Amino acid sequence: MRKAYLLAFQRATNYGAVLQIFALKTVLESMGLEVVVIDYVPDWMRATVKNQPTILSYIKRKVMNFTFLPIFRMLGLSSKTKLTREGLKRIIDGDYYFVGSDQVWNPRIMKEDLSYFLDFVPSDALRIGYAVSMGGVALSKEFCTKAILEIEKFKYLSGREAFVCDFVEKNFPVMKVPKVLDPTLLLDFEDYSIVKAKRQFTYEYILVYSAMHDSHFVKLAFHLREITGLKIVNVGHYFSGADIQESFKGPENWLNRIEQASFFITNSFHGTVFSILSRGNFMVVPSQTNLHLNGRFEELLESLDLSQRLVYNKHDVDRVLLLDVDYDVVNEKLARFRESSKQFIRNAVS
Repeated sequence: MRKAYLLAFQRATNYGAVLQIFALKTVLESMGLEVVVIDYVPDWMRATVKNQPTILSYIKRKVMNFTFLPIFRMLGLSSKTKLTREGLKRIIDGDYYFVGSDQVWNPRIMKEDLSYFLDFVPSDALRIGYAVSMGGVALSKEFCTKAILEIEKFKYLSGREAFVCDFVEKNFPVMKVPKVLDPTLLLDFEDYSIVKAKRQFTYEYILVYSAMHDSHFVKLAFHLREITGLKIVNVGHYFSGADIQESFKGPENWLNRIEQASFFITNSFHGTVFSILSRGNFMVVPSQTNLHLNGRFEELLESLDLSQRLVYNKHDVDRVLLLDVDYDVVNEKLARFRESSKQFIRNAVS
């Protein structure tokens, strides 16, 4: 059996980060590959007091490392699989080496670590970048000089956002970089059933998932509560004033809550993704301060003709409440994008 190694932010206690690895691993295995998630843990990724801005965030990270254990095990990760930079150089038996997707080339996250450009693999190895994302942040000129030397060694490379495709093609006019779906969108919601919790909630609620603190987002969530009369359940960044706080729970609860929410309000790309996959009633609040983060879900919503789910003010919230989503039409569009994205992978491993 051919072996594929997969590198991403596998130890991030972030729902989207681990579920996109789960999804890509699942798709590759369905194509007959043995998939090994590379458990690379650089110093900056470790859950230490030094790596966290506050003691509270350190405690939360430690707690979430525990609640994420089930998904870590599904990815084949344990205390014995962790690798340092030196350990990466011993991975030489792969037929394919994948990197992707979520934020793996974002310089603010990967700390300009060339490992995420697969610089450690054998010189004749087949490098594949799937749905690589940079989070809308360009590489510095100094680091770009080094990264470009590694990028040109990729046999197959695709981007999740137009920003990545344009960046690479600008620096490599001969390299065509197609835009493909985030790995999580390659699966149906039912494919996550082995991850998702089975608890049934007996009450209606508004689900809130904020990837970052945003006072504007908070105001719109409170407005939604005021006009619906429903409780707010928070599963993201600490949300003062939520009726139920569940920000410390793992992906199984997160998926379960999304599936059963009466309304879902988020500013997260993967929150948007799973709202769509679960055929939910959702709205997305673009950030007013971190504008580079908005492109991820804006491009996705536009491609599926769902831009009307974007809300900028209270009037937009009122408007979206009156709109239904025709998920039959959405899924037809998604099926076409899904097939072309899977074909990219098939071509790479054929």
